Amino acid sequence: MNTNTAMNPINAIAPYSEVSARYGFVPTTSVVGILEGAGWNLRSAQVAGVRKPKEGHADKEGFQKHLLRFQNKGLQSLADSEFELIFVNDHSGSGVARFLAGLFRQACVNGMIIVQEGLADVRVRHVGDAAHNVIEGVWELVDRVPRMVEKVNEFKELGLNSYDSFCYSEEAAKIRWPEHVPILNHDVQSVRRQEDRGNSLWLHYQRAQESLLKGGLSGKTQTGRNMVVRPIRSIDETVRINQELWTLTEKWAANLAA
Repeated sequence: MNTNTAMNPINAIAPYSEVSARYGFVPTTSVVGILEGAGWNLRSAQVAGVRKPKEGHADKEGFQKHLLRFQNKGLQSLADSEFELIFVNDHSGSGVARFLAGLFRQACVNGMIIVQEGLADVRVRHVGDAAHNVIEGVWELVDRVPRMVEKVNEFKELGLNSYDSFCYSEEAAKIRWPEHVPILNHDVQSVRRQEDRGNSLWLHYQRAQESLLKGGLSGKTQTGRNMVVRPIRSIDETVRINQELWTLTEKWAANLAA
């Protein structure tokens, strides 16, 4: 899950050999160059692993999904977090290019992803003038930052009592473990640093996001064996958990404000 692969898809100059003729190739290097020219600096990159190819098919190594996080010091930020631009792409023909909004929290060096259709998720199909559509997607997402700031401030103003905290944590845990939750519900709200203390919905969201994705918590398997929760390393799972947790938190915000 790092960029030190023999064939890095971030540097690909052509798509996977088996994509259709209609596939619009979006070179990630071009996107990086355009973003850097507009004041966005690459903070980190993540590259997905590749399964062994089926017999008769070419290897997808060098064309697989990858996720890049960019920061822009000139963009509106929050007191405890900086907004990021997240670009997800692949050159294998298996999905669309996506721009997502992210939040980077210095206190825990933790990157959150805001995934909400119409607010923080811009998709670009690999057809037609795909490169132009990608750039349009960047500006579309940046224009929505003020609305995202309003949403975060709303989370900060809402508080949860002990019962609400238990219920929120229970629902959050089932996002990652829909069947057997290996940890106690209150462990989802583990306070890892002084800045994490508080009962606001915003802090509940941040603590849950870190617990679900970074792992490190002690728990038990279905058979009762002791275990330590592993971190999430899959790009798809990272995006899915972030999306469902954000949706859950928005639902709670609406209920608490009612």
